[in-house]
Amino acid sequence: MLPEDHDTQEEIDSLVERITREKSTPGNQVWYVVNEQFHEQFNRTIHDAEDYHVLWIHDFRGLNSEGDPDSLSYEYVLRDYLGVLIRNVRRYDKTPRMPVYMIFLDQYFYEANKGRLWMSLLENPLGHRLHLPDRIQALGGRDRGGAGYTSVRC
Repeated sequence: MLPEDHDTQEEIDSLVERITREKSTPGNQVWYVVNEQFHEQFNRTIHDAEDYHVLWIHDFRGLNSEGDPDSLSYEYVLRDYLGVLIRNVRRYDKTPRMPVYMIFLDQYFYEANKGRLWMSLLENPLGHRLHLPDRIQALGGRDRGGAGYTSVRC
């Protein structure tokens, strides 16, 4: 597929309809966000999701250029995605809704940048054991193993 095959809303809708075998509804939206705004907008959209959330991104780094766990991916996974999961589990009895969160990644970058480090945790938050090197202090000190992460298991 060429970039010009999915550069308009109509083409993206058509592609998603082919994959899901479902007709798009008027409530679906796509945003192009400048890098500086991405985390804020991303965080807002996962918190606002009621039925489902789709992140279509070419790279979700497991490791940074120094070979250490990527601190931005840490934020997205442990603080954002798992934070929302914990919130949704806690309020499930009051509002029996659990949005589905889907992430579509480029296989090349997934493998090259070790995206599996974080994606495996999102795939299985109750069973996966996250192992980070002791020397990684930039990822949040006591939360290195994930204070938020261990909350998922409680």
